[in-house]
Amino acid sequence: MSRRKSPSGKTADPTAAVLRWIAGSYATYRSWRDRGREIYLACNGDGRLARARIAAEIRQAVTADAGSTGNEAEDAETPLLEAAAADAPLPSPSRLLYVDWVMVADYALLACREPFAALVQENTRRKEEFRRLWESYVRRRWVTAARKLMRRSPSASTAEILHALQRKHPQVTRANVLEAQRQERAGVPLRRPLKPARPRLFKPYSPQYFLDVTADEAPNPPPEGEK
Repeated sequence: MSRRKSPSGKTADPTAAVLRWIAGSYATYRSWRDRGREIYLACNGDGRLARARIAAEIRQAVTADAGSTGNEAEDAETPLLEAAAADAPLPSPSRLLYVDWVMVADYALLACREPFAALVQENTRRKEEFRRLWESYVRRRWVTAARKLMRRSPSASTAEILHALQRKHPQVTRANVLEAQRQERAGVPLRRPLKPARPRLFKPYSPQYFLDVTADEAPNPPPEGEK
């Protein structure tokens, strides 16, 4: 009686098969690397949400690719991993339930573990937007303080109000006092300015499985000039 051959490690581990599929070529890897960055930004740096979202997209792509009969020779010309060969098929749809999708998503999001151009640009934008909010808040505080002084001392001159304010707010200018006087004459409601909340800046992605990854030891990095 012939002994049934055991499945190889390549076909027995559905998670490894999906990882090899992602790393099958530089083009595939770059595609998911870039998509991972897009999703990470869209999820506002929420790693848990980003993992769930990119895992869903990869699973959908794997399902579609497993049933396709397209030409795979083009990707095989530039394999990212030696083990990513044609003899390691994708898991069947029924076996996708056994894939560790957290690991797969973690791999796809590794490109977010360090600041990248879009992330840096978004953080710069948030800082600038908050700076403008803060400048407005500070000046409205000065105007409010000036109007309160005017109400306590109706006969005080512009110079006297300015001098009194500068004791506590040295940066107050005559223009701020004039704005306060303008609002008082127009009967603008006196509102206490609300302090703007500082927006949360993006932090690099925190891997779940690949905890020992560093910039110099990233698995399967793309070629120079593609970062």
